[in-house]
Formats: sequence, C-alpha cells, structure tokens
Amino acid sequence: MYKGASLAPDGGFSGEDIKDNDLNASLYAGRIRKWLGDDKCDEARTINDIDFTKFSSEDPIIEIHGCKSGNDTDPLTDSITKNLSEELPNGYVIGHTTKANPIINGDGKTSRKQQDYRHGQRVIWKGGKVIKMINKKGMLTVKDFV
Repeated sequence: MYKGASLAPDGGFSGEDIKDNDLNASLYAGRIRKWLGDDKCDEARTINDIDFTKFSSEDPIIEIHGCKSGNDTDPLTDSITKNLSEELPNGYVIGHTTKANPIINGDGKTSRKQQDYRHGQRVIWKGGKVIKMINKKGMLTVKDFV
C-alpha cells in the first residue's frame, strides 16, 4: 500500500509527524532528491526502483499531481516527470509547472465534489523531452498530445 503525505514546508507534515505516525512512503525522482527530502523511512523509493517491465501498456499515460512536478529547472536534482518519460520512451508523462491545487474553479467557487488537480499549466514529456505545454481544465485527450 502506498501512503502519502505532504512535505510542503508551509503546511505539510513535519519529519517527526511522518515518522511518529508512519505517514509517508515517498517516490523520489532520483537519489539526490531522496537524499535532500525529509522522508527517511525505509519504504521511500526512487524512479530507479520501479520495474518498468510490469507495465501492461507499452505507451502509458501518467499524470503526476504535484507542485512543479513537470519542471526540470534545477541542474543538481532530477525531475520526476523527465525521469519517468526516459524510462517509458513510448509513453507520455504529464506534470504541473506551477503550484498544483484542487481548486479547479477558483477560490470560493469550487465545491469539494468538484475538486480536481487537472488544471493550470502542465507539460507533456515524451522520451525525456517536453513535447508540449498546455493550459486546459480537466482530463487531457490524445488530441492534446499532438
């Protein structure tokens, strides 16, 4: 089972909360990100730990919902979306370029039932390269990829 927890410094869980309550088993882009992260539990993994032969599709579409998950701006650390797209060269990996949040219709205009992270600026990665930047609410379709 995957257990997630926000590590955001402005309202996420502290390292102590995570350890005391067994909250987190993060997936890091690479070993440097894992080393820099606050998750020191034994269950934390990196992209390199995934057995990609287990994927049932040769051209999967993966969307990562996380703040700036689509960026590759820091030369010292890895990008989770870039790394995944390199491991799945026929697949597509989508990530946010800005702060991600579920308030799809704006503050005070989004009910709990309407909450959805699929909005804002996102990038589509394929084979380790950004092939498209898109601003669209909701699920992306294959037409959005070309």
